[in-house]
Amino acid sequence: MSGPVLVTGAGGFVGGHVVARLTAAGREVRALDFGFPAALPEGVARIEGSVLDASSLGRAAGGASAIVHAAAIAHLWTRAPGDYDLVNVEGTARVLEAAAREGARVVHVSSFVTLVGRDSCDGTVLDEGVELAPGEMLGPYPRSKRLAELRVAEAAASGVDALMVLPSAPVGPGDHRLTPPTAMIRDLAAGRTPALIDCLLNLIDARALADGIVAALERGATGRRYLLTGEDLPMREVAAMVTRLAGVKPPKANVPMALALAAGRIETAISRVTGRPPKAPLTGVRLAARRVRFDNARARAELGFAPPPVEAALNDAIGWLRAQGHL
Repeated sequence: MSGPVLVTGAGGFVGGHVVARLTAAGREVRALDFGFPAALPEGVARIEGSVLDASSLGRAAGGASAIVHAAAIAHLWTRAPGDYDLVNVEGTARVLEAAAREGARVVHVSSFVTLVGRDSCDGTVLDEGVELAPGEMLGPYPRSKRLAELRVAEAAASGVDALMVLPSAPVGPGDHRLTPPTAMIRDLAAGRTPALIDCLLNLIDARALADGIVAALERGATGRRYLLTGEDLPMREVAAMVTRLAGVKPPKANVPMALALAAGRIETAISRVTGRPPKAPLTGVRLAARRVRFDNARARAELGFAPPPVEAALNDAIGWLRAQGHL
């Protein structure tokens, strides 16, 4: 696997860290995205375009030995829910077709939310063996990611060298598009979070996640799913850590889950009319209502995945947000 590695979604949070890790390892890298909010490492070939554009994708994938497919709509709400299927499902299908033409290995970046379904019970420990139907997902975003996983599994069964990684919520520096975990850290560090939902979060250092993705590219088994998760932490513990690092007071009030779900429904309905993203998308609240934990033993055993405690990544995220003028 000595040829170029294409990273789709390379201008995003995860994709950007994957590009940096591959470049540091001496790999030839091509970066595909519709825009790049930060400079790329020296020597990386920059290709502006979309995985949905045959010309851009063909130019980017031509001669590639591997593709890390990180391009996706990663936010939990969009005004046009059909965009999830267009980008996350159809975009994945087109990347798989390009990989089949080039004989390239594919690492598809999915999400741990595809393991959490309507019947997930509090206290359940989830791993890659959980196989849920798309209809069991808790919203349009996780449904689209699960449909994309099924496309990857079908491609692998038909002979494409494809596998999947399922990251939890990445945190750390460099999230120029302010994905939901970074927006949460920003609001906590700015003292703008009035109350907390009693839930469990799983956070992973974005740099350790990139290392796990590169390890999957190098050592992962075709057709496998690898869960790249970090620490399971209560929301109040995360809030205490972030506010202590930022030097502000933590929120004291709690929001009952029933009230949070009702507010999520109302706010999401209003957002469909106004076009302004809700602060607490209904999909996010539904996911938070499932107090589940995650077991990444397969990734540790087969990939050598060993994420560090998340506190340093939270501290670096706060420093980066402050330097960027978000605090």
